[in-house]
Amino acid sequence: MSDKPAPAQPKRSRVVILSAFQDYRTPKRASIHQVAHALAQDGCDVSFISTRFSLISKKKGDSRLFLWDQANAWHKVDGVNCYLWRTPLHPFATNNAVADAVMAKLFPLFARLPNADIDGAFQAADRDRFASLFADHRIVDLFDAKHFIQEDAAPEIAAAILDWRSRLIVSEEAVR
Repeated sequence: MSDKPAPAQPKRSRVVILSAFQDYRTPKRASIHQVAHALAQDGCDVSFISTRFSLISKKKGDSRLFLWDQANAWHKVDGVNCYLWRTPLHPFATNNAVADAVMAKLFPLFARLPNADIDGAFQAADRDRFASLFADHRIVDLFDAKHFIQEDAAPEIAAAILDWRSRLIVSEEAVR
């Protein structure tokens, strides 16, 4: 029996694919489907998020309609995390100048619709990328914090800073 520790497993890269037209689960394939599949096969944690899906999609005969009842929930297919975001309405091109101007005004509102599932997928990928940049860091998730984290999560932030600092002091003393 060897006393050597097991080799460290490489950290899985997180990839988020956002598409306004494609869903990974549709039979009609586009090149982004092969990219997602290859990344998942290569060991990446892939999230494929599909947007612009609403009651309007029913009227237009959207190819993703067979997924209507699976919308707004994560489903894993071929190692790819799939999410179809269904909203009450979504902006679309009308081919009418006046209506398109109205849609242009509505788009910022649509873009700000909250969705904890989608936000979480992006936050995880951003957190991993940030962590890879700094060797000695401390990440603290502040799920209930609002815009002013220093006010909404002061005890958690203070505890994280003190913990990080105490680890830093211990490692400096070990070098002496």
